[in-house]
Amino acid sequence: MTNKLIKQYRDKALSLDFKEIKLTQLGDGNSKTFEGPGYIEQNQDGALNYKLFHNSGIGIKEFFDRFKGIKAGELIPEDHYYSFEGTDIYNREWTSEKIDIDYHTAEGFTVVQEKIKKIKTSTTLPPLEEKERDGEFHQVWIPKKIDIEDSFRGRIGNFIGYIQNTTATDRLRKLVDSTPISTTEYDSWKDIRNYFAHPDDSKLNTQDKVDKTYSVLTLLHKLIFLKIGYQGSYNDFGERNWPQKEWKPNNAN
Repeated sequence: MTNKLIKQYRDKALSLDFKEIKLTQLGDGNSKTFEGPGYIEQNQDGALNYKLFHNSGIGIKEFFDRFKGIKAGELIPEDHYYSFEGTDIYNREWTSEKIDIDYHTAEGFTVVQEKIKKIKTSTTLPPLEEKERDGEFHQVWIPKKIDIEDSFRGRIGNFIGYIQNTTATDRLRKLVDSTPISTTEYDSWKDIRNYFAHPDDSKLNTQDKVDKTYSVLTLLHKLIFLKIGYQGSYNDFGERNWPQKEWKPNNAN
């Protein structure tokens, strides 16, 4: 049975029917749960999608309360996510951690669905070198929906490399003195450049990396504005809630 699961996953055709699925809200507050039958299916991109049929409705206020306190540029809070526990039709137990939810509700019935980044089961794995591997976990990995750090690592890395070849520190320092580019953006660029060259999580926590990365993204936009001669409004991603500001340089070269 497990060999069949592995083959289905490799063929991007994995399908699991569940007698019962339970989604439990994370965090320290009053945890909300969704329970009911459902299934997991793999699409042609290799991603796993779950669907749960919950025999209860969700009010409009409760739906929009999920998004309270989420601000642009900040990490999504822990209680926005859910844990997954399910028993399939063959009585195998499946679990997943920190998953997102999306749901549709009508006439006292709710369908909950989204993608799963990772799922695992405690079924016996196939033999390895003629030795049974009882009780181990078989993990099924899928591509992440989005990863802020990986997404910007390449972009910022290319940007940093380009500027380094043109004496970055001196040129940026001069722009700080002659244009609306701020010292905060300059300092964020140095911190992010140093972090990617010599990663040290004791100096930058996850929120610091997000804040400084968005600050460098704004800096990149301002350099483009200088290059093309743009003047007008823009969003400052270096500040919380991404406020709109005006870009009016003083004839800078």
